[in-house]
Amino acid sequence: MTRKQFLYQVSCLLFSGFFVACKDSDDDDSTSSSSSVNLISVSANHGHSSTSMSSSDIEQLSVKTYSLTGGTHSHVFTPTSTEMQNLNTGQQVTLSATGGDHSHSIVLQKKSSSSGGGY
Repeated sequence: MTRKQFLYQVSCLLFSGFFVACKDSDDDDSTSSSSSVNLISVSANHGHSSTSMSSSDIEQLSVKTYSLTGGTHSHVFTPTSTEMQNLNTGQQVTLSATGGDHSHSIVLQKKSSSSGGGY
């Protein structure tokens, strides 16, 4: 961890009460999610932190358009039936989230029951 990263994390700790709410602006991959899917990574991330996908969506293999949110704007992504099946079995799935004038490559994985508050 660099000095800059350390100072950023300390300031986040002081203002938010925990490290998880903060994300180093130089780190363009790792993130977290409050939905039923772990948002493993977001390419060129600038604040995106969660998806609109629910546990019932995953279990019912619901092929529809979902949102990638966080930051000042959102993106959308639509997994295929096969990708939903892969998510439901716990595999990581890479998708493209589009919207605005750019897109992100995102990696999702179903939260396990042992991941603290999953389903």
